[in-house]
Order: sequence, then structure tokens, then C-alpha cells
Amino acid sequence: MFSKADNAEILSVKALIKIKLNTALKSLPPELSKFISDFGIVSGGISASIIHNEKVNDIDIYLKTEKAIDTFNQAILHDSVKDHISDVDENYSNVLVKGKMVTSCAVTFGCNIQVITMYASIARTTFDFIHTMPYYDISMDTYFISRAEYDSIISKKLIANPNGTTTPKRIKKFIDRGWSYDENQ
Repeated sequence: MFSKADNAEILSVKALIKIKLNTALKSLPPELSKFISDFGIVSGGISASIIHNEKVNDIDIYLKTEKAIDTFNQAILHDSVKDHISDVDENYSNVLVKGKMVTSCAVTFGCNIQVITMYASIARTTFDFIHTMPYYDISMDTYFISRAEYDSIISKKLIANPNGTTTPKRIKKFIDRGWSYDENQ
């Protein structure tokens, strides 16, 4: 159960996700923006970043159906969409669209939207830490967060997702940002 203060903060997080998302979507072609709005969920580190007043590095969007993923993968091949995809940088390998940040798992747009081309309900279950699992369903305008996810974010305590795989690099990334981690969990 969430307190009134918790509920107020959760509603504030939802509102800020919507604002950041809508601002980013405005820079994409209208048909792509509508498609993402109809079939996407926002998940990943955005909730924790907003709660801790940290910079949101990107907006991770997962698609709700396999058909939506197939449709999206076809859409990114059109020049009108390719123009909005970020140019490849030295950190990316195995790109599928020459010169663009398109891999087998994600497409990164210049507006800081990253569409992860993995089926949302499966992908989310394998996230490494539970604080990355809250999500906002765009078309339903509904934000989902569990008590455990919320408490992990508020306390900045890394809690491994039992279905995910943690790596020393990811653990260090969060420890460097002030999170704590108990290796014996």
C-alpha cells in the first residue's frame, strides 16, 4: 500500500514521463509518433532518474506485440524515418542500417528515444534490477509500479531481479551514482 505522499510522487513521475515523452515524440514523423503512442510502453531507468532529479539520458520504449515489432522494423527502413535515427558512434557494433544506430535489439533516435525491439512483456521480466521495471503504458495512460520497485528507487538500493542477470559493469554504474548493493542478496 502506498501512502498519500507516495501516491502524489508516483503521479508526479507519471506526469513527467508523459511530458518528456510527448516532447521527444514531437520531433519524430507523425505516423511514427502515433505508432509508438499506440503500441509502446516506457520502462527502464526513467522512473529512478525522475524521482532523484537526475538527467534522463534516454527514454526506453518497448513494444507491446510481436506484430508491432515487425511493423516498426519495416518502418525504420523508410528514408523519412531513417533521417531521425541517430548516426552510429564508436560504441555501437553490428549495426543493421549502415551508419545508423540500429542494432538487432534497439533503434536510437536523435530525440533520445530508444525503441528496444524486444517484446515488452518478455523483456521486462529479464531486467537486471527491479528499479528499472516500472512502466508507463502510453495508450492506456497508466503507470505501473510495485511497492518493491518504488522502495528500491527511493532508497537507491539495487535489488537484483531473480529472472535477470546482473553484471559487474552495471552494478558499478549504479554504485558510482550513489546506489548501494548487497552481493549476498
